[in-house]
Amino acid sequence: MEKCSYHASYFDVKLGKSEIYYCTEETIPESSYCIFHNKEYWKDHKHQVKERFLNKLEESLKTNNLKAIGYELPFIDYHGKFPSELYLSETTFHEGADFSHAEFQNGSIANFDSATFFEVADFSSSTFNGESSFISAVFYKPNFDHVQFNSNVNFNAASFRSPATFRKAKFYMKAWFVGTFFLCTADFSRAEFSDEALFLNTFFLSSYDKNEDADIKQGIQEHHFNVDSELSPIGPLFVLAQFCRPLKVVFDRVDLSRASFLDSYNADKIRFYNIAWQKKGRRKILFEEEVFEKAKKNEYQQLCGNNVDLSHITMDDVLSVYRNLKDAYEREAKYDEAGEFFVSEMEFKRNYSPNGKKSFPLRVISLHSLYNLLSRYGESYNQTIFWMVVAILVFTAIRFIPQSGSPSLSELDGYIWESINAFFQNPIGSHTYTNLAERVVSLALMGVLFISLKREFERKVRK
Repeated sequence: MEKCSYHASYFDVKLGKSEIYYCTEETIPESSYCIFHNKEYWKDHKHQVKERFLNKLEESLKTNNLKAIGYELPFIDYHGKFPSELYLSETTFHEGADFSHAEFQNGSIANFDSATFFEVADFSSSTFNGESSFISAVFYKPNFDHVQFNSNVNFNAASFRSPATFRKAKFYMKAWFVGTFFLCTADFSRAEFSDEALFLNTFFLSSYDKNEDADIKQGIQEHHFNVDSELSPIGPLFVLAQFCRPLKVVFDRVDLSRASFLDSYNADKIRFYNIAWQKKGRRKILFEEEVFEKAKKNEYQQLCGNNVDLSHITMDDVLSVYRNLKDAYEREAKYDEAGEFFVSEMEFKRNYSPNGKKSFPLRVISLHSLYNLLSRYGESYNQTIFWMVVAILVFTAIRFIPQSGSPSLSELDGYIWESINAFFQNPIGSHTYTNLAERVVSLALMGVLFISLKREFERKVRK
């Protein structure tokens, strides 16, 4: 019998260079390919293909080497130990695969680059003791819950076409998600990142409008996604996630407008760059705030569906996330962004109580509202200076209007200087109620201006 004509280039991790893989299986009748590489054979011979593959897998444990590159496989379920060198790159699992509770041995290489998992790809509770790579892999129904990566794992350019779950996953070494494409919710709730974690140019489609964003629509088409499919409204989720070395966790050029870092450990030390956050009017708004409002209105299911339960969220939870993100940006000396999160924190306090949204009068008539009006909560000294000028002009008008006749320009000039002197607490001859009122207003505005300038100068010194 002739040998299968399939061959392909692959990167040998141990050799550190590209090699050519030649299939050594015998061909099937009337074909130049074997049972694994003929694209149609598996459909009518599922049991034969599956059993032959599992036998090869068992046999490979003796040599600790299995190269099954470019295979066309039916549903495969295996829960034992894998050989040290495992190459399943470019393999297509037409009916999915269940590798839950499987073990990849110490010093092993598990290479699933460009593999395609139609239907389920279940790696839940499996243990990777060596390096694992899923570069450009495609997942239709992925499950990485409780998985344990004891060495580096690479998901660069991988595509997740339905909700991707990494709940309680443990990443003990480096985890890369560069250019990874998530079509629906990416759930990392209670996951543990012990070392470096990179989310660079990661696409979370739950954050985009597939109809209005041309770039994202093109990206969907390039990844062969169904553009008309319904996108999840939330994600990524890092609820109760642990970032043990947060200074090595980087989010860069990522849209986190629908993300949640609720109760995550060390979120205040994560490094954020070029992030798109959700905006409401002039301020940034976190997804947690939206969840809190919907939960209090009993509209939680309309927002989150059954993807994850955040209905227990409290006002303190939301404020904590705002503060963590403010602190994270301050650590990177990004004071403008930090100030925006501080403004959002204060606005949330102004608009909400623990029981939900406040009534309109309580939102408008409050010290928070006044503080926002005068200085945007101490973040805008220009706004305070504007109101100082307005105050001087208003008190000038109060002095000017009651006068009978048409005062001369010299009299008007006198009223202006009297108002300026009163505002800046300079001694003046008359002690009218107008002067007293202006001095009181001046003290309030001067205090707010001091807070704003102090905050601005402190930031410049830190820089």
